[in-house]
Formats: sequence, structure tokens, C-alpha cells
Amino acid sequence: MTLSVAILCAALAVGQNDKEPPKGNLNIKFPTVGGTQVWSDQRVQGDWRIQKNVVTGHYRFLDNNNVRHTWGSLEPCEVAFTKAVKAGKIPRLKREAVVIMHGLVRTRNSMAGLSRRVGEANPDWSVMSVSYPSAQQTVEQHAIALRRIITRFEGVERVHFVGHSLGNLVIRRYLFDLQKKPARLPKTGRIVMLAPPNQGSRLAELFEKDAIFRSIWGTSGAEIAEWKNLSKTLAVPQTQFAIIAGGRQSKGSPLITGKDDWVVSVEETKLAGAHDFVVLPVLHSTMMDNSKVQQATMRFLRTGKLRENAPRQPIVP
Repeated sequence: MTLSVAILCAALAVGQNDKEPPKGNLNIKFPTVGGTQVWSDQRVQGDWRIQKNVVTGHYRFLDNNNVRHTWGSLEPCEVAFTKAVKAGKIPRLKREAVVIMHGLVRTRNSMAGLSRRVGEANPDWSVMSVSYPSAQQTVEQHAIALRRIITRFEGVERVHFVGHSLGNLVIRRYLFDLQKKPARLPKTGRIVMLAPPNQGSRLAELFEKDAIFRSIWGTSGAEIAEWKNLSKTLAVPQTQFAIIAGGRQSKGSPLITGKDDWVVSVEETKLAGAHDFVVLPVLHSTMMDNSKVQQATMRFLRTGKLRENAPRQPIVP
């Protein structure tokens, strides 16, 4: 717990050091860590992105090496982004894209290995990993930012999703909002959910009033603890989606009933309507780096099946 608090405090410090630039700012190129718990992606194309600092309210434009080219208000960042696209520095998006969403109190770096493998296996797709300040804002705010990103996907006809943990709830909230307010956005393709708390989280409920829990899991974690309210705003995907849960033969967390990955139980991951479902012996925090998880993810995105030589295991409503 102490380490987690230290990490969170360091993340906040990094974000707050990037104060609003003075007038006449020269926008000197400056290396960054790419966004921690205070940065929300607003536009993403390839590995280039415009981010907003949710503490200070200012923006920055980062290249594919996380070097800051422009910062300040949104307008100059948009101008710089557009120039980079026209100059051919930022790759044009392909007809199909995959959006990857990290989990709570994580960054897109946690999904780097999976993102790379999905991209290598599907060179005809654009694969983009999104940063969002998971502990600093609500699920609704994360979903609004996600919609803003997808709105800017020029030339994309279909978007697939891969989410880890909280990232899946953000995707489901995006779909809920899309049902309420339809828009001319790319069609939603297949979705792979890694360890999604689709039925809430017993751990979040147990530690809802705990100060340390609230300082680490933040706003979104508190929402998960109040599951009855949050669940009303999460859509069941109307496209093919699969769930990969973590569960070992040996007992996991003593605080969770049944098989679990030490954060969510297998039962908590389930969602009626899933096209396929599998339980693998992996831990919640590292499952995205497991080769079997990666293979199953790539297979489902392409074929609609998690396992090559086994029948699907749908979750029937």
C-alpha cells in the first residue's frame, strides 16, 4: 500500500510540474514520461497524441517518443498535430483500428507488450493505446474523452477494443452514451475484456471507507464500490465480445469468494451475452503480458474465438 501511495504521489508531482506556460512560450521540445495519473488523451493517431492535464487544464502535443512539441491551449496543439499529419510524420489511420484501454492506477505503458503484439499480428490495422487519468476522474469523464478521440478517427470504418480491468467499464460507458446519443462514428467491432469487474468488485466494497483505498483507487474506484449506481450506466455490448478471467487452482485472495486473480473473482468478470469466455491461471496486474492471454486476445479479434481447437463458451443471458 505504501509503495502504491508513493507511486501515485510521484505521478501527481510529474503532472503538476508542467504548469501553464507563460505568454510567448517557445515550445522547446522536451522529453516526458508520456502521461501518468493526471493526463487525459484528447486526440490519438498512431503513437502521437494531444493530452490534457486534468489538474491545470492545459494541453500538450507529444510525438511517438513522448517528446513534447507544443503546450498551452488546445488550439496550437491542434495546429501542430495537423501540420505533422500533412508532413507525413504521423501515419494515416487504416480502415480498421484497435483501441486499447489500461486499468485503474495504471498507464498505457502497462499495455505496451500486448499493443505491440496486436499490431505486429495485424499490420492492416491501426493499434492505439489510450492514456486516461484513471483515479482522477469519473468513468463518465473517461468515456467522454474516449468518444472525443474516436470522433477524430479519419478514414476508420470499424473500431475494435481491448480493455483491462477498469478500462472495460470505460468502454461499456462509451457504448452506453453512444446508445443514448447516436453519432456518425466508426462501427464498433469485437471487444476483448481482460479481468473486467463486470459485476462490481468485492474488494472495492470492503475498502470503500478506507482512506488509503480512496487515495489510491480514487474517483473511479469509489464508483465501482457503489456498483448499483454505476452499473446502470454501463451498456452490454451489442457486438461480439469475449472475457478472459484470471483464476488459479490454488486459493487466491482470502477476501474474495471463489476463484480469483487477487483483485476480482471469476464470477465478477462474467457478463451475459459474451460470445466467448475463458479462465486462465494469471494474476490481475500482469495478465496482459501473459503469452496465452495475448494469443487469445489476438485470435478473438480476428476470428471471434478465444481458443483455436476448442468450442466457444458463450455466457447465455
